[in-house]
Amino acid sequence: MEGIIGLGLGVPGAVDVLLRTAFEGYRILQTARELDKDFDDCRHEIAVQYQLLRDWVDNRKVSSSDPFFRTDQKRHLLIIQTLARIAQLFADIRRLEYEYGIQPVAVPGKRQQARNFLRKSSRLSSSSDCSNIPTLVGGPDSDTNIDTAKLETIVRKFELAVSASARLKWAFTDKTKLLALVQRLKEHNENLRSLTDGYLPSNSKL
Repeated sequence: MEGIIGLGLGVPGAVDVLLRTAFEGYRILQTARELDKDFDDCRHEIAVQYQLLRDWVDNRKVSSSDPFFRTDQKRHLLIIQTLARIAQLFADIRRLEYEYGIQPVAVPGKRQQARNFLRKSSRLSSSSDCSNIPTLVGGPDSDTNIDTAKLETIVRKFELAVSASARLKWAFTDKTKLLALVQRLKEHNENLRSLTDGYLPSNSKL
């Protein structure tokens, strides 16, 4: 997915990292085990939201060279913020476990390796920088300036955390909690479409 979306405003490549992280997070969910067939609906909804995000990327190629972003940078920043929130959902390991009911599965012979990965991932994803990333790109009434160095550092932390998690086996343990995650993903996808539909042409070129 390299180069799908170019990002201006002094943060080149940050959106690519956020998207890679989001797609990897979705793959973790799609390969997670389930305790019983009660999770079939959740798995279907996860696949739907994953496809909708990919469709958004394919159909709304956001480019910093587009004249639109020279006149509406705040909308561009809100797009970045929404992508960051999606990536953060997958990077926050503790939240996945305790709030969304997705648990790592012990693999014979690799238990210590799994613990090391989780320990590292938890340190990355629970840092104050990660939890505060939305403030770096501001809200609708904020300045459009952005702390580019800090943003780039944080999105790399997201990527490392999710990359470490992808090396483990995961399982769904609580349908109600998992549905809450699906709802959050759905809301973020809807926000992306709302921010671009009618403002950015489909299949716009980089």
